[in-house]
Amino acid sequence: MALVDSDSRFLWSDIGAYGGNNDAFIFNGSQLCQAMDQNLCHIPRSTRLPNSNIRFPFYFIGDEIFALRFWLLKPYGGMNLTEEEQQCNYRLSVGRRVVEQAFGRLAMKFRILGTAPCIKPERYSKIIRSLLVIHNFLIDTGAAEDNGVFFKYISVL
Repeated sequence: MALVDSDSRFLWSDIGAYGGNNDAFIFNGSQLCQAMDQNLCHIPRSTRLPNSNIRFPFYFIGDEIFALRFWLLKPYGGMNLTEEEQQCNYRLSVGRRVVEQAFGRLAMKFRILGTAPCIKPERYSKIIRSLLVIHNFLIDTGAAEDNGVFFKYISVL
């Protein structure tokens, strides 16, 4: 599970939870959720929308399984949604795609993630955390899509 910014950088992750636990259970017990509930993360209150005088707060976007919080938006549930609710759900799904794309970029760059691990789970979670840091580094340096530059940096590490 991860929190990703609009540039596909991983800002937070929870790695190593058992597959039998659902995302809401894992997230509710996370330090990030507790910090957000206690308003300790210093998220900006609101900013003006582009080309507008409307001020809009920052939110996290989650799946339907998450509990609704004042800082988390999730899709409307049910079958008989109004047109406005359907449009809202569509826009939230566009936002959630950023996370899916970040995981896709990560998996494409580091093919080891597509294989079954032959190592201890605690070591595998350290490897994944390291790959998240490298992924962010490559984005920050502009080397995310250049394999030649990527391998140059890897040899230094």
